[in-house]
Amino acid sequence: MGPIQIMRIQADAVVAQGPYESLIEFCNYVLTYCGFAVGMVNPAGGYIQASSSMSLFSWGENVALTLRTMPEGGIWIAVQSSLKFGLIDWGKNRRNVEKIISTMMSLAPSWG
Repeated sequence: MGPIQIMRIQADAVVAQGPYESLIEFCNYVLTYCGFAVGMVNPAGGYIQASSSMSLFSWGENVALTLRTMPEGGIWIAVQSSLKFGLIDWGKNRRNVEKIISTMMSLAPSWG
């Protein structure tokens, strides 16, 4: 592990500074911390997939993090959330993205 710095650049994306392997571990930790079950991790492809269980208000959600190396330095991390089943999310996907990015921002200074 190593030190990580996170800067939000969009509503659903951040740029991170730190060792790539450490960022993969950090993203896995953040998803677990937020209550998602990490399913697939593909460090070579820059992709992490997780999901939440069904609850009283939702059939569950799928979450995907995409990591890409930026030419000017840093790693771009995009967060996507989608329903497992259903047509209307009532803002749940936006809240999932916000929760994950907020957690990244708060935990990054103490990581490593």
